Amino acid sequence: MNRIETQFGTNKLLDGLTPAARQRIGLHLERVSLPRDCVLSAAGTEVAFVYFPITCAVSLLAIESNGATPEIAAVGCEGMVGIGAIMGMTPEHGVAEVRAAGDAYRMRASVLRAEFERDRSLRDVLLRYTHTLMVQIVQLAVCNQRHSVAQRLGRWLLNGADWVPGSTEIRMTHERIARLLDVRREGVTAAAGELQRAGLVRYRRGSIAVVDRVGLESQACECYGVIRSALGSLQEFERNAEPETQWRETARPAATAGRVALHRCAGAAVAHR
Repeated sequence: MNRIETQFGTNKLLDGLTPAARQRIGLHLERVSLPRDCVLSAAGTEVAFVYFPITCAVSLLAIESNGATPEIAAVGCEGMVGIGAIMGMTPEHGVAEVRAAGDAYRMRASVLRAEFERDRSLRDVLLRYTHTLMVQIVQLAVCNQRHSVAQRLGRWLLNGADWVPGSTEIRMTHERIARLLDVRREGVTAAAGELQRAGLVRYRRGSIAVVDRVGLESQACECYGVIRSALGSLQEFERNAEPETQWRETARPAATAGRVALHRCAGAAVAHR
């Protein structure tokens, strides 16, 4: 399968680009380690870099006048953070914040914007990804209005497992999950207890793990299926848009051997390795 190979995994959006697009973009990618709570973009700040998660997950948060910051979408190994930058847009609302620490590829937004304008195949893929992101945002708005906390928590846990390959455990307190779901902490605790009694999850302080994925999928609301279907359509489009060919990673190392470069990210050091 055509993909950017790494010892930790791949980003599916990059994975699905044409060989020529991957070759050009790969020359500008650098792998970075992103700590939890790292802010990748914020309202009113020009986006200098776009990010393609590999083993991390990023929350897209709204900022309400009362200080609440509910999650309106999330991005993991299937997508990218900073899609608006390819159209020359500066975020006017919200924050992109790392919710699960891990690795990502990053590249300068200006470089991706230039490739977006010159390469129709890349443009098609990124515009289709924009559509899937809009589907997620709209579906979560419906979900928050119509479904129980237990259903929403089930959907959120399933999405979280999909965003980070091979992960069944999410390290996060009930209070933090409640903030993302825009509900009371007591509601998350009650919902987690309900799911645990049903044998679907196992939780302890600061951590919740999926133990019966099939059962959790049947319990969660239909929003999970809608979001996965939209992403599946994108990946099907990518598979049909390019021939099978062998390609190896060209992402440049961000630091020379034996040296780690540290950069500031929302007050936290980010190791480029």
